[in-house]
Amino acid sequence: MTTPGGPPADHRPATVPPPVSPDPSPAPSPPAAQPDDPSLAANLGGVRKTLNEAGNVSYRQKLTESANRNLMTGSVTHGNTSVQGDYVAQQLIFGTANTSVRPGELPSHFGEATRLAYAGEESLLAAVAAHADRRALILCAEPGHGKTAAAVRLLQHRKVSRIMMLSPDQDLEQFQQVGKDTGYIICDPSSTSGISAHALNTLGPLLESNGSHIVITISDTALLSEEDLLDLTVQLPAPPDPTAALTKHLEWRLPGKAAELLADERLSALIAESFDATTPLRQIGELGTIIFRVHDRSGAVDFDEVRRLLDLRADQAFTIWFDRLDPENRIHAIALAVLNGLPSEFVMEAMHALRRRLDPGISGLVADGTSALSLRKPADPFRVSRRERFALLRATVAEETAQGEHGVTRAQTVRFRDKQYATRVIRRAWSEFSAQRIILDWLGELVVHPAETVRIWAATAVGIVATESFEYVSRVVLDRWAVDKSRRRRAAAAHALHVPMADPDLRPAVQHMVRSWAEAPAIGEDGDFSDSDGPDPRSQATAAKAYGYSIGRKDPDSALRALHGLALTDDIRVAVAIGESLAELLLHDPDRLTEPVLATVLKWLTDTAEFAGEPDREATGHLAFLIMATSLLTEHAPGTTGKWPTLLWLSHSRPKLGFGFAELWRHLLGVSQFFPHAAEDVLYQWARHVDADPAGCEALAAMLRSVCQDDRRLRAHLLLGVGDWTGRDVPTPTPNAARAVREALTEQGARQ
Repeated sequence: MTTPGGPPADHRPATVPPPVSPDPSPAPSPPAAQPDDPSLAANLGGVRKTLNEAGNVSYRQKLTESANRNLMTGSVTHGNTSVQGDYVAQQLIFGTANTSVRPGELPSHFGEATRLAYAGEESLLAAVAAHADRRALILCAEPGHGKTAAAVRLLQHRKVSRIMMLSPDQDLEQFQQVGKDTGYIICDPSSTSGISAHALNTLGPLLESNGSHIVITISDTALLSEEDLLDLTVQLPAPPDPTAALTKHLEWRLPGKAAELLADERLSALIAESFDATTPLRQIGELGTIIFRVHDRSGAVDFDEVRRLLDLRADQAFTIWFDRLDPENRIHAIALAVLNGLPSEFVMEAMHALRRRLDPGISGLVADGTSALSLRKPADPFRVSRRERFALLRATVAEETAQGEHGVTRAQTVRFRDKQYATRVIRRAWSEFSAQRIILDWLGELVVHPAETVRIWAATAVGIVATESFEYVSRVVLDRWAVDKSRRRRAAAAHALHVPMADPDLRPAVQHMVRSWAEAPAIGEDGDFSDSDGPDPRSQATAAKAYGYSIGRKDPDSALRALHGLALTDDIRVAVAIGESLAELLLHDPDRLTEPVLATVLKWLTDTAEFAGEPDREATGHLAFLIMATSLLTEHAPGTTGKWPTLLWLSHSRPKLGFGFAELWRHLLGVSQFFPHAAEDVLYQWARHVDADPAGCEALAAMLRSVCQDDRRLRAHLLLGVGDWTGRDVPTPTPNAARAVREALTEQGARQ
């Protein structure tokens, strides 16, 4: 295969027709086309719109990687979250009621675990030191911080003889049965209506006379019912890191073995894989308990068994949590799972869309148990705050920056605290409930959303459910989307396949499906064969996208061979998809794939001996290179500032590719009759990107100097075009880039 690294054997540069001549002969006009004609010849003048629609492939691939991280595609491993409450390695489940309930005494083993294994004791005591005289306190911290353990440890320091756990729905206005020398805890009350400054102040003398205390834990001060409660609230300090917390547990559980275990690389790898700074402290306690039990049974720690038990615990805990959610919160959980890590507004919008599909509310009427109709009450959007909702969903809201169509902006993103929850929720909602078609139709709505982030996240979610039911998902939506009139739905079908493609068991089915899209006869709307010859170009375009988006990630060689065959299709949609796929392949593994990708395009453009009489492939090669040139950007490469066009950076940083780049640009600028002026437009876009970077201007000048080697007419043509880069008609003049190119080409011309 010819490579862009150097001249191919027996290759002689073709004689380049003069781009500028005193009596230019007009290029043959393309045949007249119908308004909806998708052929390449009919779309020669629309390349600027085509390149704009191709978008930024570099940005799109970053979004794909981010979606995969946030949805945790792949195998589900340790998502260790206990069933209820905020406890360290223990579970206490309370029923709820609207009236007072009998207090339950804290189990002795939990009290012992807190006394001996609580980490962060010094910082806790320092935080509450100013409230030493308070009998009633409110401890505030993010979910998973260890608030309950902190409350228990605080009461232990205040020397109470026993600790009682009250219901989260306890009404303190009615609480009068205070025991002697007793500590009371209310964990994350579901309603603050009964927790008021008046109630706590009234309770104070009763607590004082009995030598008792009460501690209430909350996740956010916004959940307080009145401002006066702020005087009783203590913000807990940051929790200890996972290793420090685990050390305390192992020193308690396995004295004398903790140092040896913590030095074991297998445990270090397990901690790094399973936990991070946001991991709830109870999960660290669970790991300590599991290590102790494994060691207690066999006298040694089998880390494979530890992993198995962590997985089992995670599965059981997640199932109990999700299945106990009420229908409203379950809908929120599914929407969050699909858009995990995106701005909260997108999540709420998706939730409302799913709710409408589950409960369409025909004509605003609802029937009661006797079939009597009444007006449906509108949902109150202010009934539950966002923070309350996401606390129930074990999610956090963070102020972050988000990259959008118009640049980087501030956004409040929301994600599950447990990084495994997103894919777990998607899989359980899909496999355990009878809403498969509703979920697919809802995802079909999201994959055409105006925001590209939402489209990519939703397509990834389709890929996740496809790993559960590939045959069903492929028949119901993927095959249908592959021939859809919507470009976004076709892209979603191609994009979704990267998830099942990563599964070795499903990979052959994915490859067969994409081949069928590329080769199978077109099907009419009635399911019968279409009258048109050959495959449907829309399904071929989807196949072309899939070869870059999905198949090429695991099998780039077969993807390039397939794209080579599809390049013969005379359809603008297929050509654009091929260009985007080549850009995806190059970006996915630039070290390995840059040379074969550029060699493929160079062959399509210049190897006329092999491809004589195949102008469609040349046009596809021309458009594909322009798409790569405009859609790939490299940020902050060594020795640069800002963003460089990736192809320019490659030509600058990998000199052996210089001949290939020169040949490609020489053909586009001086030989090809396709897409007139498009190559000059792309060069101007490159100049805009690097105009503020002297190194970028020099790289652009050096590349064009190589392109114009031994070609005076092409040099004259470019010098004339460069003059337009600083004209009054251009939206953004590029004087620095223009000067560098002009000086380089002028000096070259003076020497020849």
